[in-house]
Amino acid sequence: MDKETLISTLPIIAKAIYGTASLADGEGRALASYDMNGKKIGVTEHFFHHTAFLAARTGKPQQGLVDRDKNIRVWAWPIGEFVIITCSLVLVEQEKQLLDTLRGALPLLSQVVSGEAVIFDKEGKRLYSADNNGRQNPEFIGKVSEAAKKTMKSRRPTVSPSLSIPGAVAVRIPVGENFGLGINNEESVKSKKKLLSDVWKLQYARYTFEDIYGKSQAITECKETARAVASSNSSVLIFGETGAGKELFAQAIHNESQRKSRPFVALNCGALPSSLIESTLFGYVEGAFTGAGKNGMAGSFEQANGGTIFLDEIGEMDLELQKKILRVLQERVVTRIGSSQSIPLDIRVISSTNRDIKEMVREKTFREDLYFRLNVIELVIPPLCRRKEDIPILIDYFIKRYNRLLTKMVVGAKSEVYEACQSYSWPGNIRELQNCVEYAMNVCEKSCHLLDIQHLPSYITNPRPEPEVEVVKAAAPPESAAEEKGLKLAKSAIERYLILEALKNAGGNKRACAQLLNMSASTLWRKMRKYGITEESRWKVDSR
Repeated sequence: MDKETLISTLPIIAKAIYGTASLADGEGRALASYDMNGKKIGVTEHFFHHTAFLAARTGKPQQGLVDRDKNIRVWAWPIGEFVIITCSLVLVEQEKQLLDTLRGALPLLSQVVSGEAVIFDKEGKRLYSADNNGRQNPEFIGKVSEAAKKTMKSRRPTVSPSLSIPGAVAVRIPVGENFGLGINNEESVKSKKKLLSDVWKLQYARYTFEDIYGKSQAITECKETARAVASSNSSVLIFGETGAGKELFAQAIHNESQRKSRPFVALNCGALPSSLIESTLFGYVEGAFTGAGKNGMAGSFEQANGGTIFLDEIGEMDLELQKKILRVLQERVVTRIGSSQSIPLDIRVISSTNRDIKEMVREKTFREDLYFRLNVIELVIPPLCRRKEDIPILIDYFIKRYNRLLTKMVVGAKSEVYEACQSYSWPGNIRELQNCVEYAMNVCEKSCHLLDIQHLPSYITNPRPEPEVEVVKAAAPPESAAEEKGLKLAKSAIERYLILEALKNAGGNKRACAQLLNMSASTLWRKMRKYGITEESRWKVDSR
């Protein structure tokens, strides 16, 4: 490709990555540069790019830092005798804004945990801190924590002894690629697990409507409705299939409301053991039951006071618990287990489900009065199969995301990839699509610039035909007990077949299998026990 042709592509590339794009010669000297607005940048011409020089010499794509600003990363890949250099400035700006936001929140976080809150970089070095009085401890600024360094390397939260507070436990959480958040709490030495749980419950609502991607009419109308009701304090019930983005909408509604600076507490009602759900929701006092903590615990309703509580998978609650939640919502007070003192509540309730609650009301498995209390505003999230024109947009978004996480340089996908994905039904919705792109980004080569059809999971490119389940549903009612028994056996056989096929397609991963079948992990586990599907079952052998 000649020089002029390559230069003509630079404005397009710069706009696509929200940054700058440059062309350099084989010696690493810039020949032309353009910004995200398509304007030529004259000051960088003839500037030497070390990363471009390495790419030209090795003949392989390179990643490096801008020579004049070590905080800005660049990517360079050779094309013939030239090198294209890209730099996404918007990512740098977003990271700076996030860092400033966290720095401003440190005094508040330190007061909440009655300890110290710290920001550290990817090497584990302390950048900023605040004690429970909002003061910074200069003695430890610049000190390197190996535990923090390990946290950034593993990209997973960790719990370990505090660097600055003797006898305390520190929770360290990676935030972005270049820095993390650490919280020390003197009272957590005897309860590390409780501290980690509490820290996660204090998470703020991270997502806004800007994080909901898509231009289809279905998702546009849904976002408009959600924006319109965000300023209200009325309860919202979100309907949607598994993986469609129900919590994403819940967080966006909270962040668009007047409660955005207050807590957002999310609770998955289908994931909590029945023995813990009451104490988790309502809290408890010291001595309320065997094993109750010394100082008791505030429940989810109490933690969300002043803000929003999100009750995910509300349809999984049993009738007795539904009754207790209804009382809290009616009276706007909560009483900890073992206490007689009522705590006034000022909360907004957003709930979600992937089940037919109206049918559950008719079947008497969900309280009608609670349904009407929760369903003041109804919001239906369209499944991905109804907004297939959004699939290319979502694929490109996930490619950019995993470029950062996996240090790849993929700029898009071939048309066959988009077509294959648009032809697939996506029973797991956006979550399944995200997993698909993550898989493709992992298996593609480091030098890959466009995802190919071969990078997609086999169940996308070669979908198995679904059995004719509807034939059974449409059959005439059985005329005898024997016929009825035979029908039940046929339904069980089909259900077992579907689970086995889903396990094959998911490679034995039960969480992914549950998403494919549009059921909870607990439901899948129960059905596997029912049909005798074990780790040694045939699916494991056949999927090799």
